[in-house]
Amino acid sequence: MLAFAKRHQKKLAAVAVATGSAAAAAYYWWGQNWWSRLETDAERRTSQDSTADLQGILQQRPHLQPTSVEEHIPEGGGQDVVAAPDVENHSSSGPEPLDSGLQRHFDSIQSISDSTTLPQALRDLQRHVARLTGVHQLLDLLREGKKGHGLAATPSGKLETWQQLKLAAFTNAAASAWLLALLDMLLRVQLNILGRHLFLASHLCSNTEMLAEDQGAETPGLQVSRRAQTMFLDYAHYLPERGSAAIVDIAAAAARKFLVPIDLTDRLGPSNTLGVLSRIHAEMEAQAGKQDWATFMLPSKAEEKQYADAYPPAEPDYTALQPAALLARDEEIVGDMLNEVREVIGTAKFHAALRASVQEVAGRVADGLASGEAGTGLDKLKLPLAKLIPRVSAAGTAALDPSSSATRDCLAAVSALGPVQQLCASVYSSGPPL
Repeated sequence: MLAFAKRHQKKLAAVAVATGSAAAAAYYWWGQNWWSRLETDAERRTSQDSTADLQGILQQRPHLQPTSVEEHIPEGGGQDVVAAPDVENHSSSGPEPLDSGLQRHFDSIQSISDSTTLPQALRDLQRHVARLTGVHQLLDLLREGKKGHGLAATPSGKLETWQQLKLAAFTNAAASAWLLALLDMLLRVQLNILGRHLFLASHLCSNTEMLAEDQGAETPGLQVSRRAQTMFLDYAHYLPERGSAAIVDIAAAAARKFLVPIDLTDRLGPSNTLGVLSRIHAEMEAQAGKQDWATFMLPSKAEEKQYADAYPPAEPDYTALQPAALLARDEEIVGDMLNEVREVIGTAKFHAALRASVQEVAGRVADGLASGEAGTGLDKLKLPLAKLIPRVSAAGTAALDPSSSATRDCLAAVSALGPVQQLCASVYSSGPPL
């Protein structure tokens, strides 16, 4: 494993991502030299072939919980949640070389994350963000107020509701960008870690005697059971269900800081509106960056078991028929993989990929807002903030809509970012020694 890691540790070249929208370009609040602050010149010297030897096939198996992330990987058959490639039946000419199997496996993992796993997980995230920001409830109150009902029926109640909606709309737009990027990064890290484990189990365990002879020791247990796979991927629910609340709180505090001085009747143009969002994002980065990103994305080690126990086992459940030693082994494997996720989250590569992803998502939220304004002539006119608030809120909500072509385009753009590709290749091609 160490020799393999050394051969494949060349970094991917970071690519510059440009946008055709002037509004989106102005929206990128971080300096142009952010990458250089995270990695040295030597670390940035990369080659385009760093994933040239990574390959295989990632597939889903059907026996999954209705609400689990892994159910959204395309269906196949068999026992595993995600399966390593067949190492015996590639062609009549003989077994496929290890390196030629890695690239297909690696590429397939990225494709599944882009097209299936994350889009399905966004439904859950969208629901929790809407609940936490209260945007829909506030809009409903204003509609009821127009009919003479509810808290917004009086002038004072209507004003108070609008003030709350002002904060909620910008909170929704900013938090959605960050949470989409965080969930995307979490799932990519998890799937690449799990995919690597399954690939090694499939290829290396097929020749146990050779591996044991090379290492002068008994072959470690590499197999990751279907139960362990499901347990590991279930932790992806933590960010939408619990971690999102902390991100929304940070976004709300930042929005309050910059929006309180702005009155509902103040007239703003697109550049003003995007400028407010830009400052909110910068404040969010400053505040969230004071904490370990893993605290938003995973339960603490002390909370792991309690969180896992909250999920019912996948059907059919044969846990009661399995030896205690195997169940303990599953928990050990899952714990090791979670520790690896935490280690990855603490690296400069992860921070670079996250920042690039947030910039891309936030820029596209700005694009959506600007294009909506352009259709009504707002690129030339300034309108009261009250008229912009619903559009700001809608732009944030649309970012988490997996059925939207704009969201799919956004996810594809994030996947193509150099720092994101570099992170995925690094996670997949490295790991603890066997």
